[in-house]
Amino acid sequence: MDGHPTPHAELAQLSDAELVAHARERRLEGQTGIEASKRCVALLYERRRALVRAICAAKAPVDVVDDLESQVYLRFVRAVYVQTAPMQNPSGLLVKMARNVIASHFEKRRGDAIPTGELPEVPVVDDGLDGAGVEESVEELLAVLT
Repeated sequence: MDGHPTPHAELAQLSDAELVAHARERRLEGQTGIEASKRCVALLYERRRALVRAICAAKAPVDVVDDLESQVYLRFVRAVYVQTAPMQNPSGLLVKMARNVIASHFEKRRGDAIPTGELPEVPVVDDGLDGAGVEESVEELLAVLT
């Protein structure tokens, strides 16, 4: 490369997979390459951001959608720079990452104790059967069996 960041107009014409490949190539070229690499990843993510938000918003409470989206972005950036295999379908990877982030969110929440103030009141049911009444009911039910 010529030491200059790739113009946005050129980057915008690249496919998602080409943006990832370009980001990986340029990242090794010093500060200018790192800046170009960041632009590639940001452009790719911005193309698919609405998809990621829609997946998060469909499955998670509205107050955590921004946090979940941020986690997806962090995982995606890490995957672009750490994975060595060519990334053929970055959009598919983003969908999978969004689903995994949502699943992790709910898994963490499942482990939380339920505050006792939020437990619903359970009415006490008195069915009117005492010990003798239960025995009679059981005998009646079992009598029809051979």
